[in-house]
Formats: sequence, C-alpha cells, structure tokens
Amino acid sequence: MNYALYWFIGLAVIHPSYSALPETQDVRRRMGIVYLMRMRMFYMAYSTTGILLSLNGGGYHSREITKEEMKHFFRVAYGGGMVYGLNAYFVKVCLFLIFIKVFKLFKKSVFIAHCFIALMGCYYIPMFFLKMQTCRPIAGFWDRDVKAECLDLDAMLAADTIISTVTDNAILILPIPASMELQISWQDRIKIIALLGTGGTATLAAAIRMVLILRMQDSKDFTVDNIGFDLFGTFEGYIGLLVLKTYT
Repeated sequence: MNYALYWFIGLAVIHPSYSALPETQDVRRRMGIVYLMRMRMFYMAYSTTGILLSLNGGGYHSREITKEEMKHFFRVAYGGGMVYGLNAYFVKVCLFLIFIKVFKLFKKSVFIAHCFIALMGCYYIPMFFLKMQTCRPIAGFWDRDVKAECLDLDAMLAADTIISTVTDNAILILPIPASMELQISWQDRIKIIALLGTGGTATLAAAIRMVLILRMQDSKDFTVDNIGFDLFGTFEGYIGLLVLKTYT
C-alpha cells in the first residue's frame, strides 16, 4: 500500500514538468485542467484537516483535553503536514502555468518559471517522504507512550515556509518585468500584474507562519499554537485558489 502511495504522489508531482514539452494546445489545456483538479483536491484535503483539528481539541489548551483527544489531534496534524506540501506545490504550479501561458513569447521568463516548477518538485517529493517517516515507529508522533526516534518537526515546518516565501516572491515579481515588454495599454498591463501578483501576496501569510514557527518551538500548548499556523496555511492556499478562479 505504501509503495502504491509513493508512486501516486511521485507521478502527481513530477507530471507538471511535461508542460515544457512541445505539445498541442488542446493537450496543454487538458493538462492544465488536470493540474487545477489536483490543486483543488489537495486544498480541500488540507482544509478538511483544519476542521478535524478543531474537532479534536484544536484551539483548547492542552490541559483542557483528554489524552485520547491529544492522540487524535496529533494524528490529524501528521496528515495535515503531508497534505500541506502537496497543496502548496499544486497551487504554485498552477500559478506558474498561468504565467507561462500569458507570457509564452518571453522565453527567458518562461524558462525561469519552469525552473521554479522543477525546483519545487525537487523539494516537495523528498520532503513528502521524509514527513511520512517523521517518527520511527510513526505511532510515536501522536502517542507519547511509544518509544520512537523523531526528526525535528520545527525544522521541517520552517523549511516548508521558507520555500513558500521564495516561490510566492517569484510569483509576485516575475510578471512585472515581463508585462513591461507587452505591447498593451498601461491599464491592461496593471490588470495582468495585479492578477498574477495577487498570488504572491501569500508571502504575507508565509511570513506570519514563520513567526508562528518561532513561537511554537518547544511549545507546551501545541493544540492552541498550531491552529493559527494551520489557519494561515489555509489562507495561503486560498489566495492562490482565488487568483486561479478569477483567471479561469
């Protein structure tokens, strides 16, 4: 079962790199729809984990919930941590593909966008597998009675946030120089920059997440601190979804 999951995730993340190949417009359109569907699926999954966190003690102080509720909370947090990377990846891939479609005549800008897609794949694929093995045995992640060797969760969350900040800035900045070369009115130029650049405003959410990570280090009240962190992760994905909905 695990190997089947590995193959599914690997193919899902690697697949967008094929958009750089010389395909027909109809094939690219179908591929774009597939990416959009995947993005919505993972966004819904990540949003669902946020709801489940709140139903399993999220927002309450650790001393106010039972030991069993705490186990359920960390189980959901474990799943949410893995889904976040896939959600972030597909949201940003879709935004980069929109950029590539609008500025397809600007080879240098398109090349940079493809480089970011490839770099994100190189990060999110191994990170997903790493998160699956956060603790050995994995039950040690949510059951403190199980003796387990665990990786530094704060470091992984910080790495996710740094990658999100870098890619959000790229989405924000890339359309500006490319749009200046388009032979269109300033009004249309500003609309294009505003549309694509809005996706980059998720940088603010990523910055807030970084502050929350620093506050969460050695947290004694994780059930409270994690909710804000998860909320801004959902907001970050929603911004991308909103831009894509406006464009499509």
